[in-house]
Amino acid sequence: RPRRWRVPLRRAAGLALAAAWAFCGWTAFRSGMSYWLWLKGEEARGEMEWDAAERCFAESIAWDASNADPWAATGDVLSTRAFWFRGTGLDEATRERERTALAERAAAAYGAALERNPLHAMAVYGAGRTWALRGDGETALAEFRRAAAMNPYDRFLGQAVAKQLREMGRKDEAKQWIAARRKVWAGEGDSTLKKD
Repeated sequence: RPRRWRVPLRRAAGLALAAAWAFCGWTAFRSGMSYWLWLKGEEARGEMEWDAAERCFAESIAWDASNADPWAATGDVLSTRAFWFRGTGLDEATRERERTALAERAAAAYGAALERNPLHAMAVYGAGRTWALRGDGETALAEFRRAAAMNPYDRFLGQAVAKQLREMGRKDEAKQWIAARRKVWAGEGDSTLKKD
């Protein structure tokens, strides 16, 4: 005959196991929804449907705020809008304020992505873009260098450093940078990307 305490203990263990499975299932469902909405947002962004993309990324974040990708993608949409913002019909000061506000919102989204994943190289690159949009070339360059250091074999990130150097009038340094990167990309040279 089983002891009386064993029955409640088994029930409690069964309930705990059921709760654990329910939690795992709910977490997986939330992550799946977040990923699916992020993909929908990426599709809309590819079609340059900025409002739809931003809505999808916001919904993706609502399902799983720990996912860095929709935060970074939100930053991409906002920084692209800031870059192309023309503010037709606005005076120069208002236009610049609006553009800066978009860049600051993008910077906040990239910051949120980096809080969740500090090794998100494209979010670091995006943060650099927002500094460039706000006129701080040196900080932009530092961020581009940091992104390139995270992924030394990514040509896009390496070229972003050279582009920023050229925009700052440092053309010789840009040429040296690209020459060094070409060796890395070919599997030769130093991939640690020490500052030249």
